[in-house]
Amino acid sequence: MFSACSDDSSSSTPSHVDSCDLNATMLSLPVHACVESSDATNAESLCNEKLAAAVSKLGGTTTFGSGCPSGYVKTCQTEYDGSHFNVLIYDQVLGAMDCDQITSLLEQ
Repeated sequence: MFSACSDDSSSSTPSHVDSCDLNATMLSLPVHACVESSDATNAESLCNEKLAAAVSKLGGTTTFGSGCPSGYVKTCQTEYDGSHFNVLIYDQVLGAMDCDQITSLLEQ
């Protein structure tokens, strides 16, 4: 269980964004996504633990960094451990899926 508070500052841009770049293969096709958040602690934990485990099942890799690249084709939003995350999709395989399906893949 978690609780969340909001000051409705969603229109402000965070000064620092941490990211997790994901590269893997699905159905013999390369897939690329990047997850970003301004919550450094949860972003690093999500990347190095949960996402690394999920992506390794697909023979892929994760890289923790500071911001996702441009050129994404789709965005989805999700929460992890009470923090807000943006999931940026760069390929047509994941881009054809709805956000619930993408989130479900990342949560495996």
